[in-house]
Amino acid sequence: VTLQFPPQTLDAAIDATTRARTMVDAFRQANPHLQIHLTGLAAVEAAYPEASQQDMAVLTPLMYAIILLASVLMLRSLGALLVVLVAITMATAATLGASGWLGFEATALTGLLPTIVLATSVAEIMHMISAARQKSGQYGNRRVDLACAAIRETVKPIAIGTATNAVGFYSLVFAASPP
Repeated sequence: VTLQFPPQTLDAAIDATTRARTMVDAFRQANPHLQIHLTGLAAVEAAYPEASQQDMAVLTPLMYAIILLASVLMLRSLGALLVVLVAITMATAATLGASGWLGFEATALTGLLPTIVLATSVAEIMHMISAARQKSGQYGNRRVDLACAAIRETVKPIAIGTATNAVGFYSLVFAASPP
């Protein structure tokens, strides 16, 4: 059976695959001695959002745990740990919210977005915290001045790194990625 879906309709492939899985399960129960596998374009197209959801359910919390453990070991400060946690949570939430608001479909690439944002945002916040710690002797208890100085020192390298990452990931849009 060859299925022809209207262009740009992921829901049709997911619906067809769900129905096919129901049929395969019924056939397996009636014929337990046979091996049955679901293949084809519809199954592949339905697998992308499923894999993305699985990754987000497993990899994102695992990344949070690893990042927080590494932050505790490197920073040895509850305040700095809270800054890291708030920053990466806000970055991830903003990315997911913006992608949903802009109507991005769940694909293998968009499923990796939270993990990519976590990795880049934790690197950026660690640079800022490191700069603030290096300058802490100059500013004493003037925390606002210290934060401004750390941001001033790190804004250019972070902007260049972020722009480079954005160009690199945007180039994936034009790369061929067959199923």
